[in-house]
Amino acid sequence: MAMTPTPFVWSFNREFGSDVNAHVGGTLHYFDENAQELFLNAGLKTRTTTPVNGHWREYDLSPEPSEFIDTKTNTRLVLDHPSNGIVYGATTDGGTLTFIRYVYNMDLSKVIDSWSWKTQSDSYVAQLSANILNVGSDFFTEITSLFQPGAKLRLRVRFGDSQPFWIGVAYLDEVNFDVASDMVDLTGRNSIGYFLKDQTFDEQYSYTGLSHVIAGTILTYAGITNHVIQEGSGDAAFKFKPETTLLDGLQEMSSYYTTAANAWTMLETSDGCVCIGYEDWLTTIEPNSIYQFKEEHDIFKRKTSKMIDGSYTSIRVTGKGTDDKDLTPVTLPVNNFPNWTLGTHRTKHLTAPDGLTQEKLQAWAQNQANALQYVGIKEDFTSPFRPQLLVGDIAETVADNVGTKLGIITEVEQSFSKRDGFRTTFSVDSGGIYTDGSNYNVYTRIANINGYNRRQRIVDLVRLVSGK
Repeated sequence: MAMTPTPFVWSFNREFGSDVNAHVGGTLHYFDENAQELFLNAGLKTRTTTPVNGHWREYDLSPEPSEFIDTKTNTRLVLDHPSNGIVYGATTDGGTLTFIRYVYNMDLSKVIDSWSWKTQSDSYVAQLSANILNVGSDFFTEITSLFQPGAKLRLRVRFGDSQPFWIGVAYLDEVNFDVASDMVDLTGRNSIGYFLKDQTFDEQYSYTGLSHVIAGTILTYAGITNHVIQEGSGDAAFKFKPETTLLDGLQEMSSYYTTAANAWTMLETSDGCVCIGYEDWLTTIEPNSIYQFKEEHDIFKRKTSKMIDGSYTSIRVTGKGTDDKDLTPVTLPVNNFPNWTLGTHRTKHLTAPDGLTQEKLQAWAQNQANALQYVGIKEDFTSPFRPQLLVGDIAETVADNVGTKLGIITEVEQSFSKRDGFRTTFSVDSGGIYTDGSNYNVYTRIANINGYNRRQRIVDLVRLVSGK
């Protein structure tokens, strides 16, 4: 079917059946012969469907379950579909008339050329890059185009007739359209990157109360409604600077609530839910695992590098208390590989966030020392597609039936292209904490490993900018 910025006109109506109120709804027809149904059933619901060969009269409803858009009970629904991308409508409960505007989903699988989704241990921000086939200027330049900054993209893959498997949710930062190019480049970030990293507190900079209430208020203020926060009893006051980003403010809170044994942090799940709480609670939402890779079967490429950069024998942490007076500095040893020879005074000097107690400064320092231990060995792998792989998982290689634990996975890039198919590329950093193998259920998520990985990315960036 040819693509057009205006909707197709259909000369028949269809009944939705016993699942919904008969005739109370409508079907949106897309350019690629897919459809999405909007109907009333104890609220406004939607469901996607794919009629075979465009036979709209005879097709059966999609087996996919319907989802609520709104739970308000109405008895009438009228829809108007003036252009692809937006639906206008009106509903009534018999007394109140409500105007609705619905921006619908579009399946991009047939026009996608390639995409990649990258997550890293030292950043809460996940990044999307994609190439879309240039299928015409109307598709990208019309005012009703779905390809606008802030548009939400959901990355999911299927294996045969399986249910969709989530990769990530991204919000577009850039849409680069060149009428003479075969491809349109897209870049985007996850919710944390798009809504928290760039927005600031402005006039809403003072908060008092329970930690989970404050964190929820900040996320809602940012425009993030899909979130889950661990309830706690911590009650404190935080006063941020108006120019402080929302992400930096939440990280400041994290420093305050972190203990020596458990860090207060956040993650964004593959289906776009922002979760904040202690590490042991977060592992119940998105648990890390140990993955084995057989060298002769599961690995296409492997590169091992050892560097002293990022390795330290000790750390020294300073900070100021709530009275703005200097706290007693904390010095802690950092574990290293027994056969490596490092300078005795190779010390990492760190400054903790202001406002901590002496006890919290000690806990903050211990977490930093734990994250910096055994840093220095980095391995890069390319393997068959493993969409279940997460940052924080533990990688173990198997050769000649002997398993070797390499460390914590600090970077994962899931990618697809029509030329190379699906690939998973991941990096393993030797630093951090993980199980010794005696109990495969015991491991610790390290959210910030400041070792070889970070330095390598900076070096690569410099080389790219200099053209080398």
